[in-house]
Amino acid sequence: MYKTHFGKERVKGLKIPEISVIMSVYNGETYLEEAINSVCNQTFTDWELIVINDCSSDKTAEILDKYAKADKRIRVYENEANLKLPSSLNKAAAFAEGKYIARMDADDICLPDRLEKQYRFMEDNPDTALSSCRFMTLKNGVISSGGGGGRCDFEAIKALLLFTNPILHPGVIAKSEVIKRESQIALLAVGSMVKTAVEVRELLKAMGYQCSLINA
Repeated sequence: MYKTHFGKERVKGLKIPEISVIMSVYNGETYLEEAINSVCNQTFTDWELIVINDCSSDKTAEILDKYAKADKRIRVYENEANLKLPSSLNKAAAFAEGKYIARMDADDICLPDRLEKQYRFMEDNPDTALSSCRFMTLKNGVISSGGGGGRCDFEAIKALLLFTNPILHPGVIAKSEVIKRESQIALLAVGSMVKTAVEVRELLKAMGYQCSLINA
């Protein structure tokens, strides 16, 4: 069960966005404002941010209330029970109205042009259902590369999936119609659920889509 509040209803006259950014947060007060600010400061402005508050007991709700009141593109939903990440993301995906769904964690920071670059890539590659991106890690004030090198095409990803999951789920952008068809965002939330190339092929078959996965 969940209840909705804050900016739950789309403002009349506000256009349907191209990208729905979805986030689930549990006791995320430490980094939440930085994460939301990085979405608000995107060079690409045609987005909505849907946040599921998964029964946080800290100041998460207060922070979300402030942002939802300040920006009508932000909608907040509050779970009545702690549902964990996969179920919360499925709820967020169900509320999403954009052409694409982009993932975001409550302790991540997007570079200002993230959505602009990912949107353009998806528009320029219509056969791609889902793509992810490289990332950097920030620890104790030190920034280091967290993304792997080498090929990022579908065939390379299938090969890597024999050994590991190369898809960064908080960096994913995907076609909404694909995600919603089978609530596949849960698989992206728990990377260990998709381990092999065979499972990826079966996942795409279940989606009923002739498409590819790419790390852009």
